[in-house]
Amino acid sequence: MAYQEELKAKKRDEFKHIAVFPCKLKILPQFIFNTRDPIVVGVIVEAGVVKEGTPICVPDKEFLEIGRVTSIEINHKQMDKATKGQEVCIKIEPTGESPKMLGRHFEETDLLVSKVRTYRKIHSVAHIREMGFRRMISFPLVVSSFYEYCTYLCVCYVIHCIL
Repeated sequence: MAYQEELKAKKRDEFKHIAVFPCKLKILPQFIFNTRDPIVVGVIVEAGVVKEGTPICVPDKEFLEIGRVTSIEINHKQMDKATKGQEVCIKIEPTGESPKMLGRHFEETDLLVSKVRTYRKIHSVAHIREMGFRRMISFPLVVSSFYEYCTYLCVCYVIHCIL
């Protein structure tokens, strides 16, 4: 049994960057600690799950990509993930050439969501099951284009048929 668990953990780590769980975050204005490089803010998770490595964007600003969540803390304790209803502090490291600034590129009243990208290649049925994609299918997504939405629906249908 230990060998199978070890293989699952290895596969999970291998595909961690591919499986982005959807989330919706609201910035708590009284808990803004750093506005740029890295952005450190307190948020409440309104929907979904935020994990380390989750790419974050602002849908109201044409899906402006801010960066990736590199740290999550609750009461000065490091966490791997935060679920709906939790108030946490997150650190967002910039991705790309120019770091975005809270107050200039987006406001504290804007919602933050995970940037869910669609991938055409489905690796295996076991991978789909262990990463928990069945839960993802039922969550209402925010996608950046109609093409991404159609591709996502096709992938969800295929996954639903397989599972």
